[in-house]
Amino acid sequence: MYVHREYVNHCVPMAVLGCRPVHRFRKSGKVKVYKWNPDTLTLGLFRSPNFNQADEPDVGNGVSLTFNPDALGSRYPDSREDLVTEIRCVKPRGQIYHHKWLFVTPMYMGFNVEDSVRRSRQWMSRPGIEYSKIGYKKYWEAEVVPKLTYDESAACDNCGSMIYTWRNSSGETQCDNCGHSETT
Repeated sequence: MYVHREYVNHCVPMAVLGCRPVHRFRKSGKVKVYKWNPDTLTLGLFRSPNFNQADEPDVGNGVSLTFNPDALGSRYPDSREDLVTEIRCVKPRGQIYHHKWLFVTPMYMGFNVEDSVRRSRQWMSRPGIEYSKIGYKKYWEAEVVPKLTYDESAACDNCGSMIYTWRNSSGETQCDNCGHSETT
């Protein structure tokens, strides 16, 4: 589960968030995204300097901490030396996040959540996307972004929408609003 730092208290146990190593990283203010895996008791804390600005923000430097399940049950977990069983540094590998609207609530003020939802719908409706590669910025910019080029001069004949109308590589115009398509 990925979550923005403003909402991490709702998703990650307080015993994890309150332990010394996590607290040290949190108080730096540079961590934007948390990745919590309750099955493996692993918490990733990542920088994402362009989280609010980019449609698909960069995955930055991070750290991954794995917790001891026995120690998490302790009443005073930060006093236990064996709370964290592993700490790993995570270096960026040219990856990006998708569906950033899922990291926040609809009331989040850092970016327009409705536009982010719309963006997810737009690229997911495009044919020919290799989903196993979309997490890498290089593939995303070379293969997916060109399919998102909008043609604002072409209004949909069916619903009149211009904002979501796009022209694919074969010259077909398709409307994201109603799905109508035509060859021009």
